[in-house]
Amino acid sequence: MLEKRTFPRLVCPKDKSCAVMGKSESELRGEIKDISRSGLSMVSRNRLDTDSKVDILIDYPELDRQIPSVVRIIWSRAKKDLYTYGTRFVSINNEDKFDLLDHFYEHWKKDILAQRS
Repeated sequence: MLEKRTFPRLVCPKDKSCAVMGKSESELRGEIKDISRSGLSMVSRNRLDTDSKVDILIDYPELDRQIPSVVRIIWSRAKKDLYTYGTRFVSINNEDKFDLLDHFYEHWKKDILAQRS
């Protein structure tokens, strides 16, 4: 299968909670699977329409703040009552995005080094 991603994805550290929730009154709740410079993949019980824009807050325990973002749903897959979404960032503060990427990368690097030991 041809890889369509422009940027590599970094998985959410396995010992951390990488939550995503809808901004304001939205009922959206989910977990981030992975993140890249251009978007993120998430799993949720909420059904979202492809090509819709969603205001979210990213809650990652190693950062002392929630990160607001707007994402566009690029693709979705349903399995029973669980949905997996591929999204593209429409807006996110670059400093916040790179803080997230740095944390995910550092955990990935630790995992790789631990596997080599």
